[in-house]
Formats: sequence, structure tokens, C-alpha cells
Amino acid sequence: MMRTLSHVQGKGCLAHNNRCFKPKNVDSSRTPDNVIYIQQDIAEAYRNLFTDAVNQYNARQKRNDRKIMNGYFDHLFNHAPCGKVIESPNGQKSFYEDVVQIGTKDDTGVSSPDAATAKLCLDEYMQGFSMRNPNFYVFNSVLHMDEATPHLHIDYIPIGHYTRGVPVQNGLSQALREMGYGGGKDAINRWRISERAVLGDICRAHGFEIAEENPGRGYSFTVEEYKRHRDTIKDYERQEETLRDEIQPLLDAKAIAEPLAVKGFSLPGNKKIINAAEFEALDTQKKAYALQADEYRRSSEQFQSRTAELDEREKALQEREAKLSEDEIRINQKFREAWEQESSADTLKWKAQELYNTQVDLNKRYEKSEKDREYYTGRCLCVEREKKKLEEKLQTAEKRLDNLRMSKGNEISKLNEQINALTSENAELREKKRDHDKELNEQAQAYDEKIKDLQLKYDAANGLLDAAYEVGSYIGKRCGINFNDALDKRSDGYSMSYIFGSGRER
Repeated sequence: MMRTLSHVQGKGCLAHNNRCFKPKNVDSSRTPDNVIYIQQDIAEAYRNLFTDAVNQYNARQKRNDRKIMNGYFDHLFNHAPCGKVIESPNGQKSFYEDVVQIGTKDDTGVSSPDAATAKLCLDEYMQGFSMRNPNFYVFNSVLHMDEATPHLHIDYIPIGHYTRGVPVQNGLSQALREMGYGGGKDAINRWRISERAVLGDICRAHGFEIAEENPGRGYSFTVEEYKRHRDTIKDYERQEETLRDEIQPLLDAKAIAEPLAVKGFSLPGNKKIINAAEFEALDTQKKAYALQADEYRRSSEQFQSRTAELDEREKALQEREAKLSEDEIRINQKFREAWEQESSADTLKWKAQELYNTQVDLNKRYEKSEKDREYYTGRCLCVEREKKKLEEKLQTAEKRLDNLRMSKGNEISKLNEQINALTSENAELREKKRDHDKELNEQAQAYDEKIKDLQLKYDAANGLLDAAYEVGSYIGKRCGINFNDALDKRSDGYSMSYIFGSGRER
């Protein structure tokens, strides 16, 4: 069974797509079978897509009246974001919708065995849509299974990139151009033809036979195609009028030859008695039959002749149609070649526009650099004048320094002599200091030796005192004398006779 493909532009009503209300043609029991791919608020979609670009644009503006203050959607459409398509004065739409369907309710209805396969095909097509069309931002997409035939609603915002104005904008033509479909009014048609081809391949992979595309809804005729088909249709209409004129006499003859009802009286022997009026009517009918037979014979001959003529014309028409088919194939080939050439030309035009914009930007930069150069040239002249003044001041200062050097030459010579004398005296003092330091070092060494000798004697004396103390302590103990007390008294100046006798002599 051959099935048709439908890929057309929809009205764009998000409330209908998302079942915010129940349309008359919807079976609510099948609504849970619908597939929701994405349902994003359009205001959020616009914020995600264009906020950064609008901020970049505003940052470049020096005048506040040129800045976009109320959001990009309100700036384009002077309206708050909503779920219906809004068109701006320059033809931009707030979003675009495509409705995609396989077959009709008669061959692929939701209750038919092939509805599940159609759903698989549409799902596979939708899964690859964003990858094939990176410049179409899909913010709402639903597969409806609760109407007569499975179909997709795809709602998207076209994204174009620009060098002037807002860097990212809602632009269908630029989006198609960036995706490789060229420019001009046929770009959207070329895109739809490409998408139909993708959907057709998916359907064939799932076992569906797809009929060739018939020019009609969703197809745009070229001027030459429209003229050719218009002439063919008018030719068929003229042939239909001619055939109607030829058949009309036969229709009239049939009306004349209707059987006449004769009443009369029946007699035995299959005979009948009729009155004169009925006989006259029969006679008239006989003459009409004879006239009709003659007319029919002539008409039959004319009809046979006309039939042969029509057969020859039909053969000629078939040959002409075959030739037209060949011409159509050649025209389609030329159309594809022209399309490719136009796409290449549009691409080159786009690149040329980019080069032009780049050149304009370079010219602006060059003009700015020229102004900067003029400014810095003026600054250099000022610096040169200041440099000359400083050089003049420097020369004056050098002359004054030379004069000072000449006037102070004698004083400098005297100071140099004094410096030389002081230098010599300093050298002599340094020599004397070295001799004195040498002498001091020798005396210090001699003192160190004496100190070492005295240290030895001191240590020996301490040894003798310790020995004497131990001997005195021992003798005192033997004699019953407190040796430490006697030693303290002797240290205080008491005489020996006082310490060991009775006197108080000191």
C-alpha cells in the first residue's frame, strides 16, 4: 500500500498541542498515548537563547534609547510572550510550527494495524530533528495519537548569527542559510524537500511504501511549471466541453425514443383495436423512430470518426505527456542544478557579506587608528618642543658648570693638595697603627705567658693552702682547738698569742 507524506507549516497553537483544552476531534481515552518530547515555556526559551546576546548588544551602546530594556521578545513583537504565533511588522514570527504526518486516516489511522509503525517512524524522525537542524531551537514538540491519524507538532525558534545589531537573533532566512539551504524564497521549500526525503527513508526502512510527491500543499511551483500545468488543464477543459457537445444529441434522441403507452382494446389472435388519436401518435412515433435511426446512423458514423480522431489525439497526448515527462525530468535536473548554483552563490554572497562587514569594521578601526595617530603626532610635537627647551636649559647649565669649574679650579687644586697630604698622613698613621698593633700583639702574648705562669703558681698555692688547711684541721682536732675559729680570728687581725693565749693583742 502506497502512503503519502505530509510535511506542512502549522498554525502554531501551543494550547492545542499541549491539550490545555479538549478539541472536538480528540479521543480523550487515547490522550495518554501521546508522546511529549519537550514542553518549555516560550518566555524561558527566549531568555535562554537571547539574554547573553542582548547584554552584549547593550554593552556596546552609548545611548540608552538604543538599548533593549524590556526583553528581546517584547522588543521584536511589542507583546508579552504567549502560546500563539505573533508576527512583527517586518515579517518575523515569534515561532514556527511544522506538522508531520504519514498516510491518512483511511490507510494509517490510529485504529489501524500500521499506526504503531507510523508512531515508530515519527519518533525516529523527531529524535534526529535537532541534530539535522542545529539552528532550529525546538521548545515544544508533541506526537499526537488521540486524533484520527498519528502526527507530530514541532514548534521551534530559528536562530541566526549576525555581525551587526544583536549577535544572535530570531531569523529564519539566516538560520536556513547557515544550515546550507541558501537564501531566497525557495530556501524553506528546499529544507522541506530535504526533511521529506529523511522521513521517506525512515518509512521505507520500516516497510512502508511511500508514494511520489504530488505538487500541491507544501510544494511551490516555479513560474514555468505553473504556466505549463495551467495550459494543460485548460486544454483538458476544452476537450471536455467538446465531448459534452457531441454526446448531447444522443441524450436528446434517447428522450424522444421513450416507449409510448397505447391503451386500446385487446382482441383474440394477439390483435388490438386503437382509436385514431393513438394511431396518429404511433404514426408520429414511427416517423420519429425512422428519423432517430437515420440521425443515430449519421451520429454513429460521426461518433466513430470522432472516436478514431480522439484515439489519434489521445495517442498524440500520450506522446506529448511522455515528452513532457522527459522535459519535466530535464527541468527538474536543471532546477536542482540551479538550486545548487543558487546555494553556492548564496554561500559566496554570505561570505562576501561577512568580508564586507569585516572590511567595514577594519575601516572603522583604521579611521580610529588615524585619529589616534594624529593625536599622538600632536603629542610628539609637544614633547619635541619640551625636549628642545630642556636641551637649551641643559646647555645653559653646562656653561654655568664650566664657569664654576674654571673659577673654582684653584680651590680644587688646593683641595687636591690637601687631600694628597691627608692621604699621605693617613698612610703614615696606618703604618704606625700596624706597628702598634704588632707591638700590642707581642705584649699580649707575653702577658698570656705570664698569666699562664701565675695560674700555675696560683694553682700550686691553692694546693698548698688546701694541704695546710687539712693539716691545721687535723692538728686542731688533736689539740682540741677549733681550727676554723682560730683561722677566722687570725683573718680579723688577732695575734697568735691572743688566739692561743690570754692576751688581746691584734
